[in-house]
Amino acid sequence: SHRVRWTALDGCGNETSGTSFFTIEDKKKPTPYMLNLSTALMENGQVELWASDFDAGSFDNCSPQDYLYFTFSSNVPFQLIDPSEEDPWYDADGLASQNDYNNGNAEAWNGVTGSSSMIFNQDDLDEQEANGGVLPVSIYVWDQCGNLDNAIVNLKLVDNGGDALANIGGRVATEDGKGVSDVTMTASSGEFALNVVTSSNGEYLFDYNQMNQDYTIAGAKNFDWLNGVSTLDLVLIQRHILGIAPLDSPYKMIAADASNDERISAVDLIQLRKLILGIYDELANNQSWRFTDAGSAMNSNQPWPFNETINLFDLTDDMPQEDFVGIKVGDVNNSVTFIDNVQVENRSNGKLNLEIEELDLGDGITELIFKSDNFNEIAGFQFTLKANIAEYIGIASDVIKIDDSNVAINGTNLAISWNQERLVSLNESQIFSIQLKKASESGLAITNDIVVAEAYTGENLDLIDIQLVNGSVNESYLMQNEPNPWQTETRINFGLQNAGNASLRIFDTNGKTVYFKSDLFEEGVIQITKSELVGASGVLFYTLKTDGFSETKKMILIE
Repeated sequence: SHRVRWTALDGCGNETSGTSFFTIEDKKKPTPYMLNLSTALMENGQVELWASDFDAGSFDNCSPQDYLYFTFSSNVPFQLIDPSEEDPWYDADGLASQNDYNNGNAEAWNGVTGSSSMIFNQDDLDEQEANGGVLPVSIYVWDQCGNLDNAIVNLKLVDNGGDALANIGGRVATEDGKGVSDVTMTASSGEFALNVVTSSNGEYLFDYNQMNQDYTIAGAKNFDWLNGVSTLDLVLIQRHILGIAPLDSPYKMIAADASNDERISAVDLIQLRKLILGIYDELANNQSWRFTDAGSAMNSNQPWPFNETINLFDLTDDMPQEDFVGIKVGDVNNSVTFIDNVQVENRSNGKLNLEIEELDLGDGITELIFKSDNFNEIAGFQFTLKANIAEYIGIASDVIKIDDSNVAINGTNLAISWNQERLVSLNESQIFSIQLKKASESGLAITNDIVVAEAYTGENLDLIDIQLVNGSVNESYLMQNEPNPWQTETRINFGLQNAGNASLRIFDTNGKTVYFKSDLFEEGVIQITKSELVGASGVLFYTLKTDGFSETKKMILIE
């Protein structure tokens, strides 16, 4: 609940005040994301399953994933109603007995795991057979405010007759061997399909599969579109198209085919640039990831069509490794990262200096002239410009090939992605200019808000930072830490509209503070080392807070 005091003033200095009250409540249901499962009945004709076994990443708008509850029904676990109750068994009428649970007529609650369990037995197997071979099961997801939603999953129970079952498993990895996590693997046989999600190392396993049947194995991961994709990939794809430096593997060629028309052309450059600039959220005719049978021979000059499934005929025993190669669409330099299996981005110590001169052209139009004193052997760059833009008019240059297709407006910010087929060195200090109208007389800043600020230089296309040498800070900002993910140390750039006391807090997914610093700042860089974050790893968040400003971003600290 909140209280707000409002004050209204007129041009004569008169003012009046009033107070209002409002309450913010979480009324949104969590989003269930579930898997179908297959399991065998044990020798006693039963199997115990947990509702959380079916979870594949359910999420909520307010409650962290670690604080979601999972049950087989909409019945509230009795121990949540009466925390003093020792017996965990419950049903629709409230407290139940262990005998009810053993007969499959009640659930058992485990407050530590936040999940209920149930016993499935021969009666469920009979119901499954009467239902055409699958047993529909409801799985409910609860958030911390009591909102719930459910999903229907298919459970396949197998009566283990001794030798009628076999395992199917393998690994999904990138071309350079990095395991691909969170891939939904599907094993389908006839009308029935099972799903599992790959582990952090890319491994998957379908157990308790009936033998003497045919199975088709495939993978899907259609999110995280920008992971590994940057203007550097456009540089490499353009060089491939022009024959300057052909891509050296069939997997990179598949990654370069953004339009999914089985060839690499300027169309792919256009679509990937729109993805980088935030014009596209996804590619209409493609998927974020493609998966090909690792055992298939690939033509290094013409990889299309390629096999995205593995067919197993007449399953007779545990199958050997059925591996897939994961291909991140748009990523031709293998820079994709994973939380549990990442490479820290390697940046050169050099920086590309940018200076911006502002000219008032009248009628509210401002021209920003971008200059540099060290634009040497540059193949491309990308960055976000904070300028409180009200209207974008155009971009022009006499020395590099750049036009409106290299620019996108996101709110009041502007994103730029530029590249050319060969290295560019300029003796002139002026590179390009942008005409726009500002919403206010705000300062200018180069940030990572839409695209990460970086440039590519030299024959090896070394990655370097971009720095604005004359930027003025008329509004506070917080930039993405660099490098990210990081292993030993990282730096956080920020700027404050007014010099004063500010605090930086780093905390984990449970809200535990692992770093805190408060001092007088105006702008600058805070250097963080791993030794300062005792016991912390994985996904972390950091918040910069000062009078009238607070912003939070995410970082990843790896072991």
